[in-house]
Amino acid sequence: MINVIKKIKEINPEIVRKDFLLSLVAMGLLAMILFITDIGCPTRFFTGICCPGCGMTRAVIHLAKGDIKGAIYYHPLVFTLPIIVILFLFKDRINKKFLNVVLIIIIVLFISIYMIRLIDISNEVVYADITKSIFYRFIIKFKK
Repeated sequence: MINVIKKIKEINPEIVRKDFLLSLVAMGLLAMILFITDIGCPTRFFTGICCPGCGMTRAVIHLAKGDIKGAIYYHPLVFTLPIIVILFLFKDRINKKFLNVVLIIIIVLFISIYMIRLIDISNEVVYADITKSIFYRFIIKFKK
């Protein structure tokens, strides 16, 4: 406990604040670029295959509007986000074994849900269609 207190005292709040603000600005700029260019998910844009997190932004937007059913439709694991944030913020104060077990469970859940959604033909959120990838379109364009 004393070591934790010493580490906290050593942290310069000004540096943490600057790093946090720079991270927010960088994420905001990236989100704006992806939105303006209509790229959306970079993984889907380049490969034509949705990533395990596809639908999460739409799920959060629906959750913010109070639409729980819509949030679950777009990503059933939207409720793991607060857990992930808490784990990230307090990772130095949480038992490492517990942290690793929780993270492994979350990763297994994400991969399992992703595979189920990918296999489900009726799912409109997650799909694999390489004809929608930039690489495919590039090859077709120069093949002509």
